Amino acid sequence: TGTADFTALPGGGLRHHEEGVFTWDGVARPAYRTLRWLPGPHGAASARVTFDDGRFFHDLDLRTGHAVADHPCSLDLYRGEFTVSAPDVWSVVWRVAGPAKDLILRTEHTREAPSTQ
Repeated sequence: TGTADFTALPGGGLRHHEEGVFTWDGVARPAYRTLRWLPGPHGAASARVTFDDGRFFHDLDLRTGHAVADHPCSLDLYRGEFTVSAPDVWSVVWRVAGPAKDLILRTEHTREAPSTQ
């Protein structure tokens, strides 16, 4: 469980920073990462996603509300299935397979209501 914050990047796009607790084999550990969602060729429904240091992660086209993206990592392959299920809810399921990893990572994102303070 955790939080993800999206903030505007200078020149366009979004900075996506997430942090929380990741449980692996019953052991809870802190987890975090930062990605950049840069403008894609199809307006707000698409993005070129990079790691914070600028390395390419994957392209994303959510015009239909669903997308599949692949990311090779050494000899393993991450295949992400993105689904927008409501205006404020989207999920991703990463299936990871290869000689070093064999796992499924599921994340559901729900937008919090704006603060009234």
